Amino acid sequence: MDMLHITIAVPASKVGALYAAAAALLGSGSSNATVAASGKSSTPDASAIIGGGTAVAPTPSPSAPTSETASTATAVAGDPNEVDAAGTPWSADKHASTKGKTKDGLWRMKVGVARPANEGLPAGSGAAPVSSGSETPAVTTAAPAAEEDDEFAAFHAAAAAQAPVARNWTDADLSKLCNQAAVAAGGPDKVKAIIAKYVPAGEVPHSRSIPADQRETFAVDVETSLGIKYEG
Repeated sequence: MDMLHITIAVPASKVGALYAAAAALLGSGSSNATVAASGKSSTPDASAIIGGGTAVAPTPSPSAPTSETASTATAVAGDPNEVDAAGTPWSADKHASTKGKTKDGLWRMKVGVARPANEGLPAGSGAAPVSSGSETPAVTTAAPAAEEDDEFAAFHAAAAAQAPVARNWTDADLSKLCNQAAVAAGGPDKVKAIIAKYVPAGEVPHSRSIPADQRETFAVDVETSLGIKYEG
């Protein structure tokens, strides 16, 4: 029996309809028909073999590269002699395969790869290299919390400013104070009694024998006890 072979190029969207038409045309005969289906290209990228009512699905052809794929391939290829802002050539071992750069013009690093110190911008050339997102960010240590302010700091400062400076009571000063007190008291007895409280045991009961660290206290005692204010 003679075999009839038919090859037809049709759009992929019409393959289904073609199957039905071919089946109706051939019926149950033993003739075989080969149907090639294609898209915009004239080269068949799918086929349907119809023989004895049996259809075989077409095999799609490899997709043409998209513009995105082409642009990525071009970017990765690039100029083999290209360097970044620091003058570093691209290296597949440590730089991102896209050959992308940071805003400072440095190669982006691979995930998990830290930028070597010698690949940064030189000092004074502008902003420091910006992390590509794959580098470990610098850790900033928070400053210790300041101690709580003294609620009465202003009061203490004002009091310190107004506090009288301790006077350096000399022998002459004490002598004048004692005479002024004796005049006010009508005699030296009360003054001698106060002097005796401040002179160490065994010392001469005289104002000059009063220790330096107690002279201010002695003077205040005399002024308070006899109601006077030193006029010296």
